[in-house]
Amino acid sequence: MNDFLSWEFLGTFAGAATFVTLMTQVAKQFINVDPKWISLAFSMIVSLGMVSLKDEWTAAAVVMALLNALFVTGAAVGLYEAGKDVGQFVRKGDD
Repeated sequence: MNDFLSWEFLGTFAGAATFVTLMTQVAKQFINVDPKWISLAFSMIVSLGMVSLKDEWTAAAVVMALLNALFVTGAAVGLYEAGKDVGQFVRKGDD
């Protein structure tokens, strides 16, 4: 694999969740909004972007993209929360 981030990877669930998690962490440094809303915005952009790349602007494709955005948002928030919990556990073990 020559590219860290490719359109094929971004089109997968894991790729979208990873991208949204990383972009949310960067954006929350500059935007004073709950990170869950930032994550939702990035998820919508990624999901609708994939519809645009495939040029499938049907009602079913758009509705499915919006539903996928909700799942990606949940996964991205869950990734962050899990990482935060592990970090607290590791720091607590150092005491």
